[in-house]
Parts: sequence; C-alpha cells; structure tokens
Amino acid sequence: MKHEMPMKILFVPRESLRCFAIISLLWTAAQGSPTVDSALYVEKLAMDLPPPLTVRGALTGKGPVQYSENLASQRFDPVYSTNVLVITGIDTNSTDSSHFDVFRLSPTTNVLVFFKNNRFTVRNSDDHIILFGSEESSSADHKLDGITITGNKIVWTGTDLTDDDHGLLTGYSINAIIKYNFIQDCPYGTPTKSSGFNYTCGGVAYNVYASSFKVGTGAKGLSGVRFYNNSFYNTRNTGQGVVGSIYINSNNDQGTPGPVSTNCQIYNNVFYTKHQVSNIYCDQGLARGTEMRLQPVLV
Repeated sequence: MKHEMPMKILFVPRESLRCFAIISLLWTAAQGSPTVDSALYVEKLAMDLPPPLTVRGALTGKGPVQYSENLASQRFDPVYSTNVLVITGIDTNSTDSSHFDVFRLSPTTNVLVFFKNNRFTVRNSDDHIILFGSEESSSADHKLDGITITGNKIVWTGTDLTDDDHGLLTGYSINAIIKYNFIQDCPYGTPTKSSGFNYTCGGVAYNVYASSFKVGTGAKGLSGVRFYNNSFYNTRNTGQGVVGSIYINSNNDQGTPGPVSTNCQIYNNVFYTKHQVSNIYCDQGLARGTEMRLQPVLV
C-alpha cells in the first residue's frame, strides 16, 4: 500500500468550531477544502496518538487504516457537548484485492466527525473502502450522528462486475451530511443503512457518481433521507448487476420483512445512463411518503 501523504487527525478548539462550520457550508467540489493547517488548529499526527486510538497502515503502508472501538482520545468541546474529531489528508493507494475494510470508524462513545478532503484509490473486495458505524446494530449505534463527509475522492479499481464492494457506508447513525464527494467505479457508492432509524436533517447532496456501479446511493431500513443535486453517470449494461442510481429498500438482513425506508426525498438529481438501466428503484411498497422531483434521463 502506497501512501503519498500522511494522515492527519485534527482536534479543533472551541473558538474555531463555529468558523469551521461556516467554511464547510461554502465548499464546492471545484474549490476543494479550506486551509486547515493554521494556528487555529491543534494538529496531531496519528503516530503520536496514545492508545486506545490506533492506526494501522496509514503511515507505515503495511495494511488498512482501522480504528479501535474505543475512541477516548477525542477532545471534548462544550459548544457541541460532545467529542470532536476532524480527519483529513489521507491519500491511500492500494492494489490489495483481499477482503478487508480499508478505513473503519465504529466508536462506542459519541463523537462529532468531520471527514474531509481525503483520497482513496483501492482494490479491496466485497467489503468497504470506508465504513462509518457498522453493518448491523451494535454498541456503535447513533455514536456518529451528524457526521460530515465532504470533499473526498473514492475510487475502486477492481474489474469484477459481481463484486459488492462499498465505497462509503454510513451504518446505524442519522443526519449524516454527505456532500461534494467524487465516487468512481464503486459497486455500491454511498449507501446509508439502519434498522428503522429516521433522518431529521442532513442528507446526500452534490456528489458525483461515475462511471460503473450497481447502486450509486440509497437508504436501507432508514427513513427520511434526502437525496438532491447529485449527478450519476453509469455505463453498465443490463445483466451487469445494476439496481439503480438511487436505491430505496428495506433492511432484510435479519429476516423478512425487515425495517422499511419511507418518507425519503429525491429531487434535482441528474442521471445519465449509457444503457436502459434503472435510475431510481424502490422495493415494492417503499415509495410511501417519498417525494420525487425527477429530471430527464439521458440515454
């Protein structure tokens, strides 16, 4: 695994957080990220962090980036009444095709995470490039509510069209803000998942998904998620596993029928497909309460 840039974890002091939040709202994909290496931030490299926060591979190039369950090293901030963790500057390039999560964060204490301006170009199989939370209910439920994921580039370099690798999964949390990311060739781009949770804010917006995928984004057992102003370009043909650029489905992992996804909002998205494949797919009965404002589909 080759790493061109060190990973930096920034702990943000109280007086900087409001300014930081305002800057975040002004980001665009073209503009990139604001300068964070300034006197306003207390910077600490991952190699300097004490246990139980551990990092494998980010600086040594010997394996995936993984975090232990207990993240006691966050800085508590009274403005948000929680721990705050900013992760930025990861640049990972890996040709390892084995089964593993390249980056996983599953804390057992509440933490407000800003995951910004990172790059992943990897070849792992049938797992996750980035996993926030988990695939099933656990002690990490709701610990990452309100996470901000923006300005990242995630590229999967595999060629197996049957692979189910996930680019970025947010599991068992609500109100994630997933914006201004570029997702390339990930079989599943940025799915969201739970067992009956409900979003009240946040959503998936201003992302670009290209150019080969089964699912761009969606909600699985998770209600109230907003999908807006995203662009999808898919060159896959029928018979190549395409479900839909946006997929709204129930979570049947623990049995059928499982928790459903309702009251989602889908609007102002642009779809371009090279072949006649689905752009929006809802499991039967799951469109209940879902608001859709659709654009012409170019084929």
